[in-house]
Amino acid sequence: NHWRSVALSMPSLWHTLSLTKSPPNKAAAKARAWIKRSRGNIPNLVFGQSLATAIFGTMSYNPQGRQLVTDELKRLEWAKVQSMTLPSIDPELFVETMLDVGFEKYERRMRRLDLSNISCGFPVTRSEPEETFQLQSLKLDSMPCHFDYLSTQTGNLVSIEIRNHPRIMNYEEVRQLLLANTLLEEVTLIFNA
Repeated sequence: NHWRSVALSMPSLWHTLSLTKSPPNKAAAKARAWIKRSRGNIPNLVFGQSLATAIFGTMSYNPQGRQLVTDELKRLEWAKVQSMTLPSIDPELFVETMLDVGFEKYERRMRRLDLSNISCGFPVTRSEPEETFQLQSLKLDSMPCHFDYLSTQTGNLVSIEIRNHPRIMNYEEVRQLLLANTLLEEVTLIFNA
């Protein structure tokens, strides 16, 4: 009981909120507990496949579940969220949700993004040229990347991992992205045949 109270009183232990499983009411309860224990300071937000599909997916969309989770996420200090993992979401629903919780332009504000199976590609939204990305690490799996646009919007990438990307004909856009990010230490690019 002593160690439990010690753990509950240390917000730094609750820095990653991992919402991985449905049903959404359990995810909302977990979010509520984590946000309270962390005092709203959660730099890492992870959505798992099961929950992301249930509340942001196109096929099994659950508006009531989405609202339950959204109501809890509104309590986060969004300025402190630096890392996000998102699998298989409907990008329009997710952007709408981020606006609802007060975290517009989430792609540009993250330092680390890990995205997979999003049909429209990355970035999902495009903004004014002067609004650059803060990204230091980008992981994309099974989704297209708009290399030409991204090369004009980034400059601080240290790590980029792109897997199962649709085949491209012109690698000049990829080269421009690599040239624009002189701090790169890790590069993984795997294109489909």
